[in-house]
Amino acid sequence: TVSWFKNIKVEAEYSAGRNNSGCNIFLRTSYGTGFNVSNNRYILVDPISTDPKVEFSIPNVLSAKYNIYCVFVPGIIVDSSYALPTKVKFKLTFIRRSSGSTFVTYLNPLNNITNPYEITKMLAGTYNFEYANVIDDEYNNIAVKLEVINIVTTAEEQSGAFTRTMRIDCIIFEPVYN
Repeated sequence: TVSWFKNIKVEAEYSAGRNNSGCNIFLRTSYGTGFNVSNNRYILVDPISTDPKVEFSIPNVLSAKYNIYCVFVPGIIVDSSYALPTKVKFKLTFIRRSSGSTFVTYLNPLNNITNPYEITKMLAGTYNFEYANVIDDEYNNIAVKLEVINIVTTAEEQSGAFTRTMRIDCIIFEPVYN
């Protein structure tokens, strides 16, 4: 299984298969910051509404169980005064029938708050996919998607306890071998 059941990693900075609403997306670099960000790049999700969200297409998901992670970069990567956490939930879209029709489920992690001082590899949840979504020349429709949804309330933001701004490094689907 080690040869074919591998991690799936989607870099946030790649715009192909990425959609957003309620926000603007800016590409940022981690060079010279001391933070270990994959490919030295991440996206800044700058909110323009109360519910910013970013959706990532996840290619080549097998009919198997995965731990699903989102890796967040802390605001202090830019300036120490940006040391505010954010809160999120996740929406997972996946194939659930042999016809290829998709379904949606929401993942609400037990710890859905990012660490404002270090990189946060947040476990969105574990999901056992009934159907594979392997992409090739004949079938290039990516049906598996993970949406990162900011759930900071207006009161939380105005109090200065949280921020709606998100910095996302990557999405990881990690195989579960049991």
